[in-house]
Amino acid sequence: MRIIDADAAKLAGLQIDTLSKVRTGQITLEKFYLIKTISVTVPQDYDHATCLASFREKDQKKFYGYNYNITDVNFAKVTTQLVPGKTYAVKIFGIHAGETATSEECLAVYREVKAFLVGAQGVAVAWETNHQNLPKDRWCASFDEKEKLPFSIGFRRVPGVHTGLDDGVDFHLRFFESALDDRDCLLCFCEVPVPTGME
Repeated sequence: MRIIDADAAKLAGLQIDTLSKVRTGQITLEKFYLIKTISVTVPQDYDHATCLASFREKDQKKFYGYNYNITDVNFAKVTTQLVPGKTYAVKIFGIHAGETATSEECLAVYREVKAFLVGAQGVAVAWETNHQNLPKDRWCASFDEKEKLPFSIGFRRVPGVHTGLDDGVDFHLRFFESALDDRDCLLCFCEVPVPTGME
């Protein structure tokens, strides 16, 4: 008999609950649409333990706003660590005009497309390596399971980056409990599809 710890049991329960809500229509994926897919290659010298500190040191001056709670310590326990040198297909999903989406609905999209939950490190790498292809005038979120996200001012927080039409950039945190709308989008790090006949 396999024994699982309390955290794993809670996560399994959350996943079952979310899938149940998708099947019953309480959570619908029809609110979302694919804006584009971009290629993001993680730098060879990427180090999960120091990624966010390095990013801040190199790039903070390029940002209008930067939340100081986005640190390696706060995001140390992401569900999936990025792999140095690996290329990901990052699917960017938008939310249809007039719709709003809860964080649970956003996480359902990640599960549907088999995306990795890479947290703030995913935002940093996507912006650093391919910011010119991120949607403008939208907040691009990179989710993780609620239990993996850090607390800030008493709430779990979701990281994301916003590039304005004037190219001003903000790297900040939103409340997990806050709904997203058509001004937001999801960064979903996925495996690069294997060409047909190459399996």
